[in-house]
Amino acid sequence: MYSSYAGSVAASSRCERAPGLRMGSFANRFPKQGTSCAAAAAARGVPLASELKTLVVECAGELAAVSVPADHTVRFDAVAACLSVDAVRLAKRRALRRLGLEPGAICAVQEPVWSMLQLISRELLVLDRVTTNDGSRARYYRFAPRTLLSAPRAILGCFARPPLGA
Repeated sequence: MYSSYAGSVAASSRCERAPGLRMGSFANRFPKQGTSCAAAAAARGVPLASELKTLVVECAGELAAVSVPADHTVRFDAVAACLSVDAVRLAKRRALRRLGLEPGAICAVQEPVWSMLQLISRELLVLDRVTTNDGSRARYYRFAPRTLLSAPRAILGCFARPPLGA
């Protein structure tokens, strides 16, 4: 089994950019109620495929982050197979709140997500740049998706299902 980062999160590490990463931060231009990846991509003027979708999932009581292009869906079966567990589900809001996270504002390149086990979908690597929120709904980052492979516990795999008709 893989080890969990959730139990060791220090309050001071929440929402800090991952060590050594350099990337520009930009102001969002959409209303605070716009929390979907589609709303974010539209406001930033980028294709939905270039918006990074990161979900925190729970598998056998452990937390992990899964990142896919926002126009794809997460293949929970592939995540379970990769981690050799029977079932994978979205982390509960309570678990996210304990980490200082909230749905719609999970940032793969900030703590505590950066140090979690990160499952990165291969489909991201064909993109030059992706955008994702900075852990808030006020600002976002733009960076090369290969940056995700620098995470201390990164696993590359096929964790995304393409959109219907693609």
